[in-house]
Amino acid sequence: MILFLKVIMAVAIVYTVIRLCRIKVVFYKNRPKTLRQIVYSLQNFSNQMVFSNELLPDIVHNMSKENYPISALWQQVNSELQSGNTFESSLEKALQKLQGQLSLADDDLSCLKVLSTQLGQSDLENQLKIIKITMDKILLLEKQSEQEKKQQVKLWNMLGVLGGLTIVILLW
Repeated sequence: MILFLKVIMAVAIVYTVIRLCRIKVVFYKNRPKTLRQIVYSLQNFSNQMVFSNELLPDIVHNMSKENYPISALWQQVNSELQSGNTFESSLEKALQKLQGQLSLADDDLSCLKVLSTQLGQSDLENQLKIIKITMDKILLLEKQSEQEKKQQVKLWNMLGVLGGLTIVILLW
């Protein structure tokens, strides 16, 4: 009976450690996809700036209605804008609130925060340049995240299994 309980406990420990490591695996798997979605939405954002001649809050409102995989970001920014915040503080608050859901690294967040400080501060041409520079930077970060994904997914998967087994051996 004690052996049975030890085996059940060992399986539970290994399973728990694997599940904890899966959190990191999901982050590394989702990050490139999230970055691609941000680039796509920024492209649509710049298109709306050029062709609709609307103000920044109206464009954000339109973006929040779209069915993007990261539409939660634009919905949160829109909500913050309607609360009377500036675009800069709205985007920063939205990124802070949704950081766990978006699978973004610190470099990604800082790139978007730089964008938030620049949009709405100059004429249309300069804002489009800023969006283009940001999109290029995010595309570079996406390539880096693809390389990290290849390395880190294997590492965290193995770490989960081997870490769980190590804990079981130490406790046995």
